[in-house]
Amino acid sequence: MSTPVFPAPRVLTNLRLDEVSSTGDVVLPLDSSNARPSALSLSNGMIWFGFVINDFHIQTIQPGEEVTCWVSFFNHEGALKSFPPGASFLFGDGVATRGVVKIVATETEPDRVL
Repeated sequence: MSTPVFPAPRVLTNLRLDEVSSTGDVVLPLDSSNARPSALSLSNGMIWFGFVINDFHIQTIQPGEEVTCWVSFFNHEGALKSFPPGASFLFGDGVATRGVVKIVATETEPDRVL
């Protein structure tokens, strides 16, 4: 298991950063030290769940790149209700989407890898 940047509940994800956003803009590299992406839930209206990349080994994700990394949601319980393990969903900056995330496993159920 990788080393967290800070202590918080984490989920293991496959994160893919698109090359073009949903608004047609070029997507810039995602720098884990200052990026504050949000996951888009459409299950009960449009709700954005903020998260951070909480994985010491991931510094930057380039457009078009897919990585496996740990993330921490600011509202961990609410996010897991909207995004159960195995779910794929869009993420972005709260205005436009910039990629896709799939939850692979949670720290509390690390053996339940999807």
